[in-house]
Amino acid sequence: MADVKEETEPKTDDLLPEFDDSDEDVLLQAQMWVYNLVMGQWKKMLYGFGGVLLVVLAHGLYTDSVIQGQRSVHAELAMVKYELPEPNPMAQYGLAPMDNPNDEKRMTSLRASAKELERIAGEGSGSAAWFAWMDAATVWERANERDAQIVAISKASELSVDDSLTMVAKMQLANVYMEADKIDEAIAVLQPLTSASSPEFKAQACLNLSRIYMTQGNPEKAKEVLGLIDQAPEALQNEIMILQARLEG
Repeated sequence: MADVKEETEPKTDDLLPEFDDSDEDVLLQAQMWVYNLVMGQWKKMLYGFGGVLLVVLAHGLYTDSVIQGQRSVHAELAMVKYELPEPNPMAQYGLAPMDNPNDEKRMTSLRASAKELERIAGEGSGSAAWFAWMDAATVWERANERDAQIVAISKASELSVDDSLTMVAKMQLANVYMEADKIDEAIAVLQPLTSASSPEFKAQACLNLSRIYMTQGNPEKAKEVLGLIDQAPEALQNEIMILQARLEG
């Protein structure tokens, strides 16, 4: 009985929730992953291409498959991320980059961490591998390695995981393509998502794609895509109405 008690009691001194076995700790890990990515990209979210992350968080992204996943992989991920250099705190306000690109020592450290995360991802499977590829993409972004970031997110989007995870990876891939001015690639990723079965993801994909067409000077196409939205979460309704008003005005 003592052994059972030890497994079920929360670890009050554990600084890394990835090591805990309770459902609550796994959910906290998932929430913190999304939160950290949101805080690192809040300016992009204002433009509309990162809003899906908030929808995902509210939707309850992680299910029993995460809880039952490869805990050893999550433990390895925690150790790598624990050793990452702290980003510039001013980055969350858009006043500075997360890392000084002229600091070669720092850039080298980030690249090494990203490669280690990719190694972990390659040895894992399912949601655990998804975590690793997406974390690797985040570190590649900090190291200003756009192509490597795209490859990592693409790997995550190709995994056999919960549909919500696949959709998040594809949305993020489209975001990165947009940032890299690869418009055709972004459209190619988003177009199939406009028929997604999930109303939340469908609405976000249509909204993002409509914005792309609008920036291309194609308001008719933007209206057509925006008109595909039949249901939208409350978090997106104001953005949709604003875009509709711009297109009709």
